[in-house]
Order: sequence, then structure tokens, then C-alpha cells
Amino acid sequence: MASSSLFIFITFILACFTSTQADLIGEICGNTHNPAFCNTVIRSDSRSNGADLSTIGKIVVDKAIEACNQVIAVAKSVRNPKTKMVVDDCVEVSGLGIDNMEECKKWLPPHNVFEVDNLLTKVSSMMTDMDTCDAGFGDVGEPEELKEATHRASDLGSIMLAVAHSF
Repeated sequence: MASSSLFIFITFILACFTSTQADLIGEICGNTHNPAFCNTVIRSDSRSNGADLSTIGKIVVDKAIEACNQVIAVAKSVRNPKTKMVVDDCVEVSGLGIDNMEECKKWLPPHNVFEVDNLLTKVSSMMTDMDTCDAGFGDVGEPEELKEATHRASDLGSIMLAVAHSF
């Protein structure tokens, strides 16, 4: 009898812990403009199982850095004589986006409101960097694959903003 009560108790505690973590990811993703993308991104990382808010932030920062690197790779692949200057600018601002996201790592977890503000500022800067890349093409016309890459990076920024607002 005692062992079955212990089993039920442990099962209950594990169920509560699992649902709390699932609710944390769901809560964060519910505050983004694309909850399905958010859920997919976070849950696809092995670190998300049982993750706290800081770990979720680290997952998103890492994914955003990967996305900014992808923007650079795509930009370089579509470079031609007509788009050379705008592609070079895009590569440069995407590098700044990576720098901004790297700086976010030192504020995870944030220890005070100022560090939360720093996270928000750096993530917003990365998103602006992606907008700058898009806007640079103007009348030249941005290649679709580059537009998709910059939007992915911005979407990851949106997720990180939701994470930062959750601290």
C-alpha cells in the first residue's frame, strides 16, 4: 500500500512538473505573432524538455544566431554585380545582428530590470538589422530566399522578446 501511494505521489509530481514546463513554453509562444512557429522552434531543441525560462532564452538566442548566419550565407549566394552593394550592407548588418544576439547570452538569466532592458534592446536591434537588410533592396527587388531568411531571424527575435518580457 505504501509503495503504491509513493508511486501515485511521484507520478503526480512528475505530471505537474511536465505540465508546468509545457505551460511555460505555451505561455511564451502565446505572446508571439506566430505561436506555432515558436512552439516548433523551442520544442525541436533537446534542451527544451523541462527547461526553465533562462534555458528557453538560450535556445532562442542560439537559434537566432543560426538564422543570422543563414541570412549571411543566403545573401552571399545571391550577390551579383547589380546587388553587390546592398548584399554587402546586408551581410554587414547581419553580422551586427549576430553580435547583438551574442551579447544577450551574458544577460541570461537577467538579474535585474536593467538586464531585461538590455535583452530587449539587443533583440530589437537585431530585428532592425534584418529590416535594414530587407529595405536595402528597394527597387532592385529582394530575392525571395533572402526575404525568408531575414523574416525567420526576425521571427526568432519576436520569440526572444516574449521570453525577455516573461522574466
